[in-house]
Amino acid sequence: MKRILTAMITVLTLMSYTGHTQGKETDVAFFEFYESIAIRDAQLEAILEFTSEEDESDYWKDQLNFEKRLKKEKYRAYKTYIFFKRKAYQEHQKECDIVAYHGNGYNKKALFYEVHGMSASLEQVEISRNTDVLPSMASKY
Repeated sequence: MKRILTAMITVLTLMSYTGHTQGKETDVAFFEFYESIAIRDAQLEAILEFTSEEDESDYWKDQLNFEKRLKKEKYRAYKTYIFFKRKAYQEHQKECDIVAYHGNGYNKKALFYEVHGMSASLEQVEISRNTDVLPSMASKY
């Protein structure tokens, strides 16, 4: 299980380094790429079941390392990722008592995304202004 999760995070990281083209389409594609990764990760995390506390701890450490690296190397991508993780976690919380049905790692990350995703949502307008992203992308969420 540990190897699968590590491989998955590695693949996601490598995908973030794919080539980019120039223009407004690239900026929109950039945001959409990290939006889709965030939503997919959040959906996976909502259904993950760990066989041991060690597996759970390893997964959340890998997730934290991914986010730290993303923040350091591509700050805009990080903010987009955190913003959409927050949205996906909020959607899941509408239909699930996360404290009762999820482990400590999930609950800590839910709190993290709630706090840091809010600041990312406030920066979305500034990000779109700086990169000439279409206004519909900034106001979409």
